Amino acid sequence: MLDLLQAFYTETFPDRQGPAVTDLTDITAGWESELHAFTLEYGPAAARRREELILRLYPGDGAPAKATREFHNMRLLRAAGYPVPEVYILELDRGFGKPFLIMERIRGQLLGALLTASSEERQRELLTVFCRLFVRLHELDWRPFNRGAAGQAPVRCDGVAVLRPCEVGDAP
Repeated sequence: MLDLLQAFYTETFPDRQGPAVTDLTDITAGWESELHAFTLEYGPAAARRREELILRLYPGDGAPAKATREFHNMRLLRAAGYPVPEVYILELDRGFGKPFLIMERIRGQLLGALLTASSEERQRELLTVFCRLFVRLHELDWRPFNRGAAGQAPVRCDGVAVLRPCEVGDAP
């Protein structure tokens, strides 16, 4: 997997000098996708950049639609000011034999584990934050999310996936 990710960055971003993928770790905790954390470094030695990222692979039936929907919705949530990781890349047909996203890594703990390890007072604080975020999420206008999932297709632009309205003859 590390070699495939390294090859993907080398081929997709030739302008990023000396890309190096390191610290690839499987952090899968769900049932619908595979999650891997990794570090990407690139650039000249004097000004090397370092990014902590997530690779999310989508297996199974409907994987391209799921990946596209998540990419689009995460972009919309972030644009609305909702606290989600920034998604950088949507790839439907290259690299790993299944669709994938590459996004910002936000370090943290699963809510269940955090609650179990916290005092009652801290549990109340955490649940209050969670409930406020949940309410805020449900206050968002749902229409852009619905339109985008069905009415847009990913395209590549300078090595990064972007969304644009579908044209006649585009694959959904």
